[in-house]
Amino acid sequence: MHSTFFYTTCLLFASIIILVTLERIFPYRKGLPFFREGFWVDLIWYTLIQSYFLKIFIFDVIIHPADKALHLSSLQLVSNWPVWSQVLFFLVTHDLYIYWFHRWQHRSKILWRTHEAHHSNKGVDWLAGTRSHSLEILINQPIEFPPIVLLGANPIVIPIKALLDAVQAGARKLGVVLMRDPWDAEFLAPGVAAVTAYGWRRCQLDAAMARLLT
Repeated sequence: MHSTFFYTTCLLFASIIILVTLERIFPYRKGLPFFREGFWVDLIWYTLIQSYFLKIFIFDVIIHPADKALHLSSLQLVSNWPVWSQVLFFLVTHDLYIYWFHRWQHRSKILWRTHEAHHSNKGVDWLAGTRSHSLEILINQPIEFPPIVLLGANPIVIPIKALLDAVQAGARKLGVVLMRDPWDAEFLAPGVAAVTAYGWRRCQLDAAMARLLT
C-alpha cells in the first residue's frame, strides 16, 4: 500500500510537469503568468489545506462509520475483480455521475452556489481545477469514494482513482491550443480528460450564468 502511494505521488508530480510544460509551449492565453492571480490560494488553501481536512472528515466521519454500521465491505462484491477492472468500473460510474450532476449545477440556482467558486478564477490553468467550494466536495466525494470501500474494492484503488481525478482535473483546465473548437471537449467528457481551450468557454459561460442566476 505504501508503495502505491509513492508511485501515484511520483506520477502526479510527473503529470504536473507535463501539463505545465504544455501550457508554456502551447499557451492558449499568451502572457498568463505562471504565478497568476489566485495561484497561491488554489495551491495552499484548496489543494493542500481544504483537501487534507475534508479527506479526514469524509473518510473518518462518513465512510468508515458507515462501513462499520452496514458491514457491506465484508461482502467483497468486487474484491475478486482484477484491479484494473475495479479502477475502470469506479472511474466510469463516477464520471457518469459527475457529468450529469455538473450539468445540473449549471442549471440550478441553488446548486450553482456550490459550484460558482470553481469558476471564479480570472486565469485558467492546470491548477485552476482544484478550486471548489467545500460543500461541493462534501456532496461529490461521499458519493465517489464510499462505493470503493463498501463494495470491498482493493485498497489501492483509492489512490489510483485519486491520481486519475487529479490529472483529469488539471488536463480539463489546461490552457493549451490543441483543439481549435472549444466545444470539442463536450464530446470527450466525461471519460477522457479533455485538453482544450477551456478558458475561452469558461469566460463565455460564466458571464451568461452570472447574469442569469444573480
